[in-house]
Amino acid sequence: MDPLTRDYPWYTPYQFAGNKPIAFVDLDGLEEYYSADGAFIGKSGTSTELRIITKKEVISKAKENLSHSNYKHDWLLEYSKPLTIKDSSKDFKELWANSQDGNERTGYIVLDAKKAELSFVTLNVKSTSVAAPDPYAAGEKFESMYQTTIANVHTHPEEAKYIGKVTDQDIFNTQYSVPGGDGNTAKERGARYTIGVYNIDYHSPKGKASSTNNLTSRNKLEKGKFNLLKHALEQYGRKK
Repeated sequence: MDPLTRDYPWYTPYQFAGNKPIAFVDLDGLEEYYSADGAFIGKSGTSTELRIITKKEVISKAKENLSHSNYKHDWLLEYSKPLTIKDSSKDFKELWANSQDGNERTGYIVLDAKKAELSFVTLNVKSTSVAAPDPYAAGEKFESMYQTTIANVHTHPEEAKYIGKVTDQDIFNTQYSVPGGDGNTAKERGARYTIGVYNIDYHSPKGKASSTNNLTSRNKLEKGKFNLLKHALEQYGRKK
């Protein structure tokens, strides 16, 4: 049940997590609002979903009022839409499977303001064994004016050559020591997630100190036990 129902009895206690009260647990009742371009606006105790606001005047008013915990935010429900996060576990599994020819595969986490949807889009392009194409930087429009690129996700099948020869941490560190490494590229083009043989690494645009080696396992990602899309939105939305 939504923990904040006691404060807002006119809302159903089960209206949260995209109306999936059996699949998910709402620990604090606080949900997040994002703008059409993915910027984090604030939390509210009245909304029970991740929601997106597209009107600039509403965003401005929301930023001001969400900072006050005792303010009633009912009106935001009318001027926002629930944000759907698509299950991309099968897409990530396919991305890794396709890269077993030794070549990297790539895609992007994309926020579609018109659909109010966060999804992963695979690029149908040929890559090399050491680099995946990267035509979109975080913050740029992705194929349409309604879509914003949040982060890049690509595979590192070449890691298999180094397992047992160097440590996993060494592989991660290399991305910050070689020209064109994902760690350094992230500073210019936005967050990058690399899918390796066993684990997922996260390279933050803020640098190595804000990045994470072994953010989660590839097994958890492919089974939908780790929400990479939500992680990317949270990191991107708070990048300022």
